[in-house]
Amino acid sequence: MYGSTFNTSYTQTHANENDSSIKTVLDNWYKTNIVDKNLEQYIADSGFCNDRSIYSGSDGVSTTATTYFGGYRRYVNHNPPLICSNASNDLFTVENEDGNQALDYPIGLITVDELMLSDLADGYLNKLSYTYSSSHYWTMSPSPFYTATTSASVFRADSTGFANSPFVTNTHGVRPVINLASDVEISGGIGAANDPYILSVE
Repeated sequence: MYGSTFNTSYTQTHANENDSSIKTVLDNWYKTNIVDKNLEQYIADSGFCNDRSIYSGSDGVSTTATTYFGGYRRYVNHNPPLICSNASNDLFTVENEDGNQALDYPIGLITVDELMLSDLADGYLNKLSYTYSSSHYWTMSPSPFYTATTSASVFRADSTGFANSPFVTNTHGVRPVINLASDVEISGGIGAANDPYILSVE
């Protein structure tokens, strides 16, 4: 989600006022595959962080310096924590008061930090990792905003397993992410691509 353009403050620019195209796709997927199949009781509203904290460059508003966000710093330094530094605005939840309560449904995308934790080495995913795909797909972690071209970029995993950050004007796939409730039981599988977990659903 995003604020309106031509603002003069970080808060206005990064307000959660408008749905992105990807959010609309995710909401439709959730409605069809979770709500319409009466599976909502198995989903947790624990949140998804698209950390828009500023690493360096500018305040996220200025057009005089490129803005680097927190995920870029962690990617460069190979330091992927699972802490949302600005949860009140950037941790997307439905009703969970630990987050921003801006979502319609508890669904999001993977982050660049989670890519790093899933076996990313020298910028590339292990092709046996569950996060690898033969198709490009977006994460929800913002990367630099380039002032020279007024272009925003977001991290993705490409078809070679490389994690990079193209402009958001590119068209790539998305892989919906949900969080399971803590009492959901696993009845089979090992979590591999060719042997996924099987959930015990009554």
